[in-house]
Amino acid sequence: MILKKDEIHKIQHIDFRGNVMEIDGEELYFPLLLDDVIKLLGEPETIRYDSEEYGPNEYYIYHNHGLVFERNFCRPYHEKQIIDGINIYCGEKVIPQRYEEELPKQSCTAKITVNEGRDLNFQWNKEKTWKDEKFGTFSFIRWPKTQLENGPVSNITYPLSVCFAIPELPRVRANYKLKPLKEDVLEFDTFNFKLAIIQVLMYELKLLEPCFDIHDFADQYDGKEIDTDSEKPIRPAINWFKKLQIPKRLAEKVEEINMSGGDDVYMNIIPLWHGTDQYFDLKNVTVQELSQFKNLKTASLMCDSHTLETFISLNIESDYI
Repeated sequence: MILKKDEIHKIQHIDFRGNVMEIDGEELYFPLLLDDVIKLLGEPETIRYDSEEYGPNEYYIYHNHGLVFERNFCRPYHEKQIIDGINIYCGEKVIPQRYEEELPKQSCTAKITVNEGRDLNFQWNKEKTWKDEKFGTFSFIRWPKTQLENGPVSNITYPLSVCFAIPELPRVRANYKLKPLKEDVLEFDTFNFKLAIIQVLMYELKLLEPCFDIHDFADQYDGKEIDTDSEKPIRPAINWFKKLQIPKRLAEKVEEINMSGGDDVYMNIIPLWHGTDQYFDLKNVTVQELSQFKNLKTASLMCDSHTLETFISLNIESDYI
């Protein structure tokens, strides 16, 4: 049964087991692709991007079903549009968990179970701040945090957060020792523009090696221990990207730039960057450095007006993100 949003059908039963979320007999497997959600439920009525306290996140809201699927850009696999959380607004009416900017217009009246029909069983967690249950690869948190009793619950009438513990990507250790290239290299006048190019060549087209991973880099770094959960720029990472030479022959491969606050290159410099400042904005990009990319046709930019005008002056179809 495909539960499209334009049908009257209301979800009757949601069951979690292992890495499976089953909705009225239809199984969704975690790590969960956004495309799989869309195949089952149709396109979300609302998509909201949040770069604030818990961001950067994207929320896919299904108003008719009382469901909100969540994608966190700081988690592994984020570039593959992996869903790692679901907010289920159970009960007769929609009650906020905390301070969501937008809620589903209708609540979810489905019965929520685990292991093919067993009631959820909530206990205080070790911090004594909220009650949750961990089952298989899922963790369940119910809201509000207070005034809820321990024990099994057969009829959940309050919001429920379900998080999936995404396994770490298997990591092959890279060699981050940089040597001068014996070929022509690209020249940059502005570091942030170089980072935008690195995003395209290293993380999107997979043409520039080694592919920098801050966790792998930190494991091998001989200097002061690196905080890979930093909300501030990691200086050794910045220095590495500054020293990195890019072969001039790769310039022709850059046909578009689509900047985003969740780009891999930024997450490897400020792992918990909220995207709310202009730290990585392009400023004063020069004609000289930009003209190296003859095949660049379109650009969606975080930049100042001067840079936007420079892109447009070189007949690159450009706009702010």
